[in-house]
Formats: sequence, C-alpha cells, structure tokens
Amino acid sequence: MDADEVVIEFSTAKGSGKIRWLTRSKFSLVDIVLPDGLLGATNSPAASIVHTHPRGAASGVAVRKPDYQEFQRRHRAIIKTPLAPWIIRKGLSQLGKPFDSKALYAIYLPWLRSPVDWLHPDQWYCAELVLWMFMGELGPYRQRFFQREVLMQRNLVVPEDLILILNQFISNIEQFKSSTSLRPSGTPR
Repeated sequence: MDADEVVIEFSTAKGSGKIRWLTRSKFSLVDIVLPDGLLGATNSPAASIVHTHPRGAASGVAVRKPDYQEFQRRHRAIIKTPLAPWIIRKGLSQLGKPFDSKALYAIYLPWLRSPVDWLHPDQWYCAELVLWMFMGELGPYRQRFFQREVLMQRNLVVPEDLILILNQFISNIEQFKSSTSLRPSGTPR
C-alpha cells in the first residue's frame, strides 16, 4: 500500500444474505485497508478491535483485525490520490463513534430516513463512513477529492452506491471488475 493510495475492501460476510438482498448489493461490508487492520464502522464484536478511541463504543468505528468476521468474498479497489493521507486521517478521526443502526434500518424502512441530511457525524455504518471520508475539504490546502457535490437520491448509501460513485477513480478497475463479476452498463447479462 503506497502513501497515495486508499484501498477499499468490499466484502461479503457469512450470514449477510438478508442485508445483501435488501440493499440489492453483492456486498455487505466496506472497510478501508490499513497496515494494522481494517478501518470501518460495524456492529461486530469488540474482541476484533485493534484500535479505537479510549472512550469508544464496543461496536462502531474502529480498526479491526483483518479477519474480524468470517468473510465469503473480499474485493479490493485502489484509489490513487495525493489526498490519501488526509482521507485516512479523516476516517481515523471518527474512532470510537458508535454504529449507526438507525441509518442501517432506514435502508429497509424508508420512513426512518432523514429528509434533510443522511450524514450524521455522531454515528456511522460502513458505506456511510467511507463515502464521508472522501467528501468535503481535505488537507492543508482544503482540496476536494470530488470536484462536484455528491448527490444521493435515497438519503443513504450502500456498498454498490460506493462502487458507482468511485468507479472512475478505481486504478485497478479491470482486476476489480473481473474479481467481482460486475459488468459495465449496457453489457448483456
């Protein structure tokens, strides 16, 4: 992993079929790969946590062991950007924040969705945290990774949304496409 890379792992945990079906996604989890583990927001057991804020929640944002769940599928997308260190720092600044179960339930129960803002920085779930890390002003010169505002119709984000949003920035796109069996739009099934 180079200093100018953000490595995103899209994975499928054993027993996550209901989440994948409800989100219409091949994936149930999204984490950022770090040298000492996976940075993400999940409600996995605290035993898997490698690093969190001292007053952190037992689940939620933490760096977890690379095998913190029993994974069935794991696919890595590499984003090369000079903003990588600031994107990762932004994610690490959220260590210890609780898991956002209300937003996760809003995926299934639309009436729970916030009509104003789907980002509530006091708690997170995996895809929401990863997208937020790339948004806004980053680094000492307040640069933006996304040159335009990210628009979300449903006031929430799932792993497949992240792939659509970040698709043009994935440097290992051919490898990612072949390992995930995702197809470009317009290709026959």
